[in-house]
Amino acid sequence: MSINTVILQHLFPSARVIVVDRADVTLNPNQPFDLFNVDLTSPDLDNVVLPNKFDLILFAEVLEHLLANPVRVLNFLIRHLN
Repeated sequence: MSINTVILQHLFPSARVIVVDRADVTLNPNQPFDLFNVDLTSPDLDNVVLPNKFDLILFAEVLEHLLANPVRVLNFLIRHLN
């Protein structure tokens, strides 16, 4: 969740924007986003299944801060693409 999420929703008001973020992230109830909390460093990441598949995954400003194996994380993201 970042200002980029808000900008994306503003630019594409008919899009359903869903946030996947760290376990400690919460959203204000007034935010128009659904939130799924995922620990990308979890040893169980290969077994995490989100309830949605996505047409587009925007993975911005994350890779340089990643403390997990990027191949595992990218595989997780790919599994959730339509």
